[in-house]
Amino acid sequence: MATNRAKISANVSKLLSQGKYDKAISEMQKLIDEEPTDFRTLLRMAETFSKMGRPVDAIQTYENVANQYTADGFHMKAIAVYKQMLRVDNNMTDAHKALAEQYQALGMQKDSLRHYEIVATLFERGGRLQEALGIFRRMAEQQPDDLNTRVRLADYLAKQRMTDDAAREYQAALEIASRADLADDYIAVAEKQIMVDSNNVELNRNLARRYLSRGDPQKA
Repeated sequence: MATNRAKISANVSKLLSQGKYDKAISEMQKLIDEEPTDFRTLLRMAETFSKMGRPVDAIQTYENVANQYTADGFHMKAIAVYKQMLRVDNNMTDAHKALAEQYQALGMQKDSLRHYEIVATLFERGGRLQEALGIFRRMAEQQPDDLNTRVRLADYLAKQRMTDDAAREYQAALEIASRADLADDYIAVAEKQIMVDSNNVELNRNLARRYLSRGDPQKA
């Protein structure tokens, strides 16, 4: 026999207003058992778990909904749910990474890169250096002609003493700066590259010419 969903939903609202969260969860579970894709109730349940101080249950419930929205291609709805997850725990790398992927799927590169950068920072803070490097590489692959992204990757490689890889990324950044006629950026990147690639004759020659063109013979 089908449940009276309207009646149960009204009872849930009443219980929540009375602060009877455990009973409200039990009532919501009845709705979910009958209709597992009742996302409205699932999100309500996740919010209630959060109020009860049960972050693990809240995050798990939010994640289940977000995964289903993603599978159905509803990226904006998934984004809204992941943002709710981050209200429970703003340092969740998985949620930030998922947001980056959702924004990327929508072509919203700026937002995607912002969340990838948060993920990389969290990985770095947690000592997960290889995973952080993987994120920086993904960012560079996503926007290969973005100067700042390339430099960030090169800086990170240099920091990890991966000098050959860093030199290649700095060189790619130099080519971007040169094509865009960004003289100041070219010099700034070249100065970084020279620190990991000091024996590069062509690089030294080009940097000297740039210094001379700026009237700085001492640096040249």
